[in-house]
Amino acid sequence: MFDFGLSMSELMVIAVIALIVVGPKDLPKMLRTIARYVTKLRGMAGEFQRHLDAAIRETGIDDVKKDMKNLTNFTVTSDIGKKMSEDFKKQGDEIKKMLDAPEKPIEEQPALAGPAAQTIPEPAAAPQEVTKV
Repeated sequence: MFDFGLSMSELMVIAVIALIVVGPKDLPKMLRTIARYVTKLRGMAGEFQRHLDAAIRETGIDDVKKDMKNLTNFTVTSDIGKKMSEDFKKQGDEIKKMLDAPEKPIEEQPALAGPAAQTIPEPAAAPQEVTKV
């Protein structure tokens, strides 16, 4: 009933103090005045909430929120997920083979004059094409 964070004993202490300070004759009048202000305050809070909800609907924030929620709930079907997993595994195995392969020393070549003095060795295997899913 009372959601002020006060226990029943604390409310009783406040009621006794109000009875002593205000007096038994004026206490009902004071409580009615407080009740009117609380009612007005609740009405203003409700009106503010309605205006805020209307502003949110007008700006389209609800649509953006739904879109973002859909993006976070995006799931990949199992077939596509398995295919991607297999492709990544194959590529990872190829990279491991390339890294684990011992490097071959460059054989000494006869000295040439000019810019053709150094030749670049060809790669061991041509890279494979990666298909996008």
